[in-house]
Amino acid sequence: DRNDARSVRFLDTNAGRPVGEDVTHNLDVVHVALSQTGAPPDRRCAFVDANRDVFVVPVLRRGSDENHALGGRLGPGNNAGNARANASIVKLATMVDDVRWSDTTDMLAAMCDGSLHAWYYPDSF
Repeated sequence: DRNDARSVRFLDTNAGRPVGEDVTHNLDVVHVALSQTGAPPDRRCAFVDANRDVFVVPVLRRGSDENHALGGRLGPGNNAGNARANASIVKLATMVDDVRWSDTTDMLAAMCDGSLHAWYYPDSF
């Protein structure tokens, strides 16, 4: 969202409607990458924040109360509803220069502190 650099919104380009819930992060989001394979409900979004950490979140989240990387500790001023909505956000790596999804398979690659890291099955998070 250009008005709020801490938010990521998902839109259905065919219908022009929002899809799923917005992701609100505690730092500015500087890079966003959307997985290119699979049905739209199974897609994932990877984003890099201002600290150069990479996170992955499903576009359509299933009301999980699990406490993953950011669940419950999103920073001051965030209520429990936001913590629950962001519970499915998973931090994968730090010191990330760039992140890309494969256009033929559901694999994620990132340059982390000068070395290449690949996640072959990001749905396991």
